[in-house]
Amino acid sequence: MIARFTAILFVASAGMLFAEISPVYYREMQEKASERLKIKVVDFSRDWYFWRSERKATVVAEVTAVVKSKSGITPGNRVRIEYVIFYPPSNGWAGPRPMPELQEGGEYDFFGERTDVTKDKGILLEPGARGYSFESLLP
Repeated sequence: MIARFTAILFVASAGMLFAEISPVYYREMQEKASERLKIKVVDFSRDWYFWRSERKATVVAEVTAVVKSKSGITPGNRVRIEYVIFYPPSNGWAGPRPMPELQEGGEYDFFGERTDVTKDKGILLEPGARGYSFESLLP
């Protein structure tokens, strides 16, 4: 009886680890991001491993406006954003919102952190609000 109850409790709690989180927490992540930018995508690419559910994405974008920048990014700067896209299974998914594929020429809000500046890649950023890193929930 106790073993069955423990097994049920374990299975139920494991599902919660991958459940969608409340938009309140995504807003909190956006508020805490050190970089809040408006960007226009110049180039979007991803690796092509068809048998994997995760693919590395790279975005090169021009900053069109700066709402907040602790690292001194200004409009007109080119930035490079690298992240992993998870593709949920086609038979259904319950979990955190996956990172989006951005469209070349598209304009997006960006919430994240500067990770580095390199000679060949320029200003490197990483998303800071998971699946809502490119869509504002803030007023």
